[in-house]
Amino acid sequence: MGLFDSLYTSLRCPATGLEREVEIQFKFGEPFQQQYHIGDQLDVGPYGNLWIPEDYLCGQCTTYKEPEQGGVGRQIEKFVAHPTYIHLEQGKFLEVLTGEEFELRYGINGERLPGKEVVWKPYFKYDSEKKV
Repeated sequence: MGLFDSLYTSLRCPATGLEREVEIQFKFGEPFQQQYHIGDQLDVGPYGNLWIPEDYLCGQCTTYKEPEQGGVGRQIEKFVAHPTYIHLEQGKFLEVLTGEEFELRYGINGERLPGKEVVWKPYFKYDSEKKV
């Protein structure tokens, strides 16, 4: 997977409705394995008034299987990721919305965003539907 940075924030799981702290891993900017929270400033990264789509591994919905006898550590049985949108303004983390919250507020793909805000899609975003 390589290097990434992490944003820690509290989000409501769209499937269970339970709120908990989640880790959103991202690679925009210069990933140096930094940890950020809402209100923090990126050292290096995209500037402007941006909404950046990212997914996070949901600890409530993802299921694990226990190791076989003699094995070590759990393995993911079913991987569940939920979409989010990270709001950055001039490199400062302002808020994070779930995909559902973002669509309710701004429409699909941000069609109702205020004039100075844009949805920024990093060129290296992984596409799970793409066949190689």
